Amino acid sequence: MPIAAITKDLMSVSRYEGAVRAHGNEIRVFHSADQLESAAWQLVLLDLDALEGPVEEAVELIRRRAPGASLIAFGPHVRKDRLSAARQAGCDAVLSRGEFMQRAVEIIASPPKHDASDSA
Repeated sequence: MPIAAITKDLMSVSRYEGAVRAHGNEIRVFHSADQLESAAWQLVLLDLDALEGPVEEAVELIRRRAPGASLIAFGPHVRKDRLSAARQAGCDAVLSRGEFMQRAVEIIASPPKHDASDSA
């Protein structure tokens, strides 16, 4: 399963990269949503701290470049505004950074399914 991670925190990636590889998956890291290449991604992990602009714009761009991919957003629990914006923008799951790190293996093994009709 091709997985994209949009993050600037490479230390965090190393914490869940093992889970990705353990399931026979490959991960590509992008430092911003703008860098995400159009591809048949099945899962996109979006670190809300990597975003410089509005969450809604980033989610829209990701949906165009990764249609059908499950989109999991995560960020600091104190950034309730960003977490809420990710929910409202239609991410398939939105988690605090701590919750994501705790559940990364589970999420990568069985990501929530994205209903592409919701994005139309």
